[in-house]
Formats: sequence, C-alpha cells, structure tokens
Amino acid sequence: MAKRGAEQEANLTGGKKGASGRRTLYQSLHLISLSKGILLGLILVVLSVPVGNAKEFQGQMREAQLVWEGVHIDGKKVPEADRLSTEEILSGQTGAAANMLVIMDRYPRSATNERIALEKARGVLKQARTPEEARQANDVLQKAMSAAIDALYKQTEVTDEDKKLVVTAVRTFNDYVSKLRVRVRDYDRALQKALDIYNDIPTRALFAKPEVYSPN
Repeated sequence: MAKRGAEQEANLTGGKKGASGRRTLYQSLHLISLSKGILLGLILVVLSVPVGNAKEFQGQMREAQLVWEGVHIDGKKVPEADRLSTEEILSGQTGAAANMLVIMDRYPRSATNERIALEKARGVLKQARTPEEARQANDVLQKAMSAAIDALYKQTEVTDEDKKLVVTAVRTFNDYVSKLRVRVRDYDRALQKALDIYNDIPTRALFAKPEVYSPN
C-alpha cells in the first residue's frame, strides 16, 4: 500500500521518471508554470517576426535580381520569347560604340582624345557585372559618345556615307540606353520594396542595405 501511495503522489506531482531515470519531455513541459509558459510563447512569437521578415527580405532581393536579368517584371515572369537580358542591352550599347570607333578610325588625325575616351568607356561598360557598375559605366559611355560625335564633326569633313553610319550608330546606341533606363527603373522599384522590408527587420545589421538608384 505504501508503495502504491508513493507512485500516486509521484504521478500527481509530475515526479515519475522514465526508465532512464529522467523525466520525459511531456512531463517536463507540465512542470512549467502557466506564467512561464505564456512568457515562452511570447518569446517564440517575437523571435518569429524578424525571422519571417528576413526571409521576406531575402526573397525580395532575389526578385530584384530576376528583374535585373529581365526574367521578371512587376512580380510576373516574362515570356521567354519577349525577354531581353540586361547582358544583351549592354552588348547593344557597346556594339554601337564600337561602330562609332570604326568610323572615327577613318579620320585618325581628328578627335584623338575623344576616341580614346570612348574606347575606354566602352571597355568599362563591357566589363560591368553588377547593376551599380552598369549604371555608372553607362553614364560615362553616354558622355563619351556625345563628345566623340561633336569632336569628329567639328574637326573633320565627314563624308555623307559616314554621316549616315554615325546616325545609325547613334540611333542604335540611344535605343539601348532607353532600354537600360527602363531596366534600371524596374530594378529600382523591386529594390525599394526590399528596402521597405529591410527597414522593418530588427536584425537588419546582419544584411547589406539595398542601394536604390534613380534613373537619369
């Protein structure tokens, strides 16, 4: 009888142990007071907020990258037949600049400094890998292209045939510049969403802050 009474008392107090001599998880949880249980629940809720925000932030950063690559726009997948990669846009710009350099090579004594600047700016854009690099290199290349055309016409009697080729190169170049501006604008919008999420993350110091740009 005494043994049975001790077992009943142990069961009531949660003191009965498993075969290993340790309390089971179920029994241990029952030993937690109501106030401690509420506190534990609140801690778990509080911790889940920054974790959820961090995942949302990382997801939006991935979305921004897909926008930059031309795969997504406004949260929707662009049909493959309609996609224009940023690499193609940049290649179109550098190709037009290369055509301009070919024309300038026909007048080697004219606009030498401008030709060198154009060639250098073209090379920088060609090597651009990130949105920041591409945007900055594009700005420099635009100015170099404009300066090269002005200098060529001011110092040299350009043939009518070459003038037509210059016009074609400029049109092609400007067309791709416009496409890049749209791409930067869309990328900016996606980054702004990521930045809004970033500002709400208590642990944002653990992540790199998105740099939002405004297209020229």
